[in-house]
Amino acid sequence: MNGLKQFPRMWHSEIYKFLIIELAEQGGGRQEVQNERPQVWPRSRNYLGRKNRIPKLSESSNAQSVLKRFGMDKCNSAARPMETQAKAIPHEDPSQAPADDVPYSNAIGSVVYLMTGTRPAMGEVIGKLSQFSEHPLLEHWTTVKRVFLNISRTRDVEIVDGGRKSVTPFGYTDSDWASCSKTRKSTSGYVFMMAGGPVSWRSEKQTNSPIIL
Repeated sequence: MNGLKQFPRMWHSEIYKFLIIELAEQGGGRQEVQNERPQVWPRSRNYLGRKNRIPKLSESSNAQSVLKRFGMDKCNSAARPMETQAKAIPHEDPSQAPADDVPYSNAIGSVVYLMTGTRPAMGEVIGKLSQFSEHPLLEHWTTVKRVFLNISRTRDVEIVDGGRKSVTPFGYTDSDWASCSKTRKSTSGYVFMMAGGPVSWRSEKQTNSPIIL
């Protein structure tokens, strides 16, 4: 259903029913709502849950599935999804070897799903790598595999509601400065926090180039 215009509304409807059922169960109404549980949600127990009665988001099973799908389930780990110097990601270069025989687009799509759900730290590198989906180089594929190494390290990381922490939202935003050597465009990003955990994040290349005097 991903990609359909009506998908957000369908998702909202299902998540609303699921959360209502969860609240009813916590209040002792498990028997009454057991027959009304949507059949689509058994798999979602791996994503939505509670840790010491505190809501949490986890994609550990999905992360493991992605690693296994691309033969990276027994790989080492990396602390960051990319090197500190983001400019290490090269642009299209006819002199460089193309990555014709690797599942580049499939890998990017799988990682985008993880990034959107529970891994804001991967936003920048995935945004950069997705720009080369049509003509990736082997160097791009090497960077994708480094993202897999980071997923291996963070597969059990969860987004946990802070419980009694303040629910007042606040955010951070920043951008690099003309980091794209080809277009001189900047990449902007933001993350908004509430109750001790991230609730919204994005990283995107700006549409206009900065004026450099």
